[in-house]
Amino acid sequence: MSNLYVISTPIGNLGDLSSRAIDTFSSVDLIVAEDTRVTKKILSHLDLHTPLLSFNDHNATDRIPEILNQLSNYDIAITTDAGTPGVSDPGNLLVDAAISQGHTIVSIPGPSAVTSAISICPFSIKRFLFLGFPSKNTKDTLELIKQSDLIESHTIFFESPLRILPFLKSINDSDPDRLVFIAREITKIHEESFTGTAQECIDYLKTPKGEFTIILNPIKVDKISNNEDLIKIIHKLHLDGLKTKEIAREISTISHITSGEAYKLIIDNLKGPQQND
Repeated sequence: MSNLYVISTPIGNLGDLSSRAIDTFSSVDLIVAEDTRVTKKILSHLDLHTPLLSFNDHNATDRIPEILNQLSNYDIAITTDAGTPGVSDPGNLLVDAAISQGHTIVSIPGPSAVTSAISICPFSIKRFLFLGFPSKNTKDTLELIKQSDLIESHTIFFESPLRILPFLKSINDSDPDRLVFIAREITKIHEESFTGTAQECIDYLKTPKGEFTIILNPIKVDKISNNEDLIKIIHKLHLDGLKTKEIAREISTISHITSGEAYKLIIDNLKGPQQND
């Protein structure tokens, strides 16, 4: 069986492309790219001429059978415009389809806006919840942030220059004292970062340009005592793929009940403990 290589590409600085990624680009028979024009620039810089095929939100469903057909005979790489495939693009759909056909998936790791932002953020980040681009439904986004606060987790978002000010305004309206870290154009010439309240971030940005990574510092919230609210969170964590013991630990953290009591509440409200819990 052939291999599908999942290759991370630079998020702004071509010098961050790994030697392993370069070797893989030169050895595979086809590169599946979110935007072939972007990937072609990388290949031109490397003086490589590996064939390219577009694969994005608009054509993923139609492309998968064609890619699987070629994967039966050749090694293929998948890449995205910047960073790692499968984050805010349909890369996971191809990975899932390739696994179902018995192919080996090989990760070629590289630059990440999330971990890069964490590395230059002044917050003490022991765990975090990455939510990609915020939902256009502000209420849903604020609810997710609240749930992240309950488990004392930092929340990380990506945002565009057109939407970052409205997003920060919603944070300011909800929690004006919350500290926010913003990083702009990570690894690029005009990279910069700023830490302050949401309003201070708004004042600092004025006319935003470039792509942003945002880290929200959790705020202290009252622990939940209502079982109905706890049950809603149990179901959400269950859908997120957490194991029963992990859910019990989180429920104990955000409520006044013990881990044992939380475990019983989970068993009573789900069909049963998850496998390998």
